[in-house]
Amino acid sequence: MPDVLDVLKVLRLIRENQPIHTYGLAVFLGKKPVYATTSAFRWIHYLEELGVLKLVRVDERSGRKEYMLSEKGERLYSVLEEVWGGRPFKVSEIYEIRRRNVQKK
Repeated sequence: MPDVLDVLKVLRLIRENQPIHTYGLAVFLGKKPVYATTSAFRWIHYLEELGVLKLVRVDERSGRKEYMLSEKGERLYSVLEEVWGGRPFKVSEIYEIRRRNVQKK
């Protein structure tokens, strides 16, 4: 299960840039495109399975899927923002926090 601040950061990125697709999210997530695309793909599918994201459009030619926050996602975002919000996140903060946590173990 992801860290609450990670979820808040990803939801914030999605909400600010919706509708968003995997590569679009990857651009905002991190420095290394290969890892960021993999992370974005996992985030999108994880949040879609939970009902936090909804599929809004599929491009017939490219197969690209675009997502937006569902009603459930908007409610979750509101709660997380109310409790843990109020601070800006750096673009690569998720990865820096993860690296520190791995080094501690």
